[in-house]
Amino acid sequence: MLDGSWTADPGKAQLFEDGPRAELALLEAEAQGHIVVGAYLAEAKRGPNGPEATHFREEFRRRGPSNYFHGKQAETVTA
Repeated sequence: MLDGSWTADPGKAQLFEDGPRAELALLEAEAQGHIVVGAYLAEAKRGPNGPEATHFREEFRRRGPSNYFHGKQAETVTA
């Protein structure tokens, strides 16, 4: 959330370095349940292109779902 707006691009997200301000922003996000669902705080650091995840779980979520077939599923898929 940057200046009250929302973005799907984590690089454009607002980085809070003050815990109380981050908690306040989370409360504001939760009050906007008609716009955003499941808001939560995640550990991040400053990067050259905006905030960067510091935990692999957040990086995995940023990449989106991995709906690729593996193993026997991949063998049975026909083009």
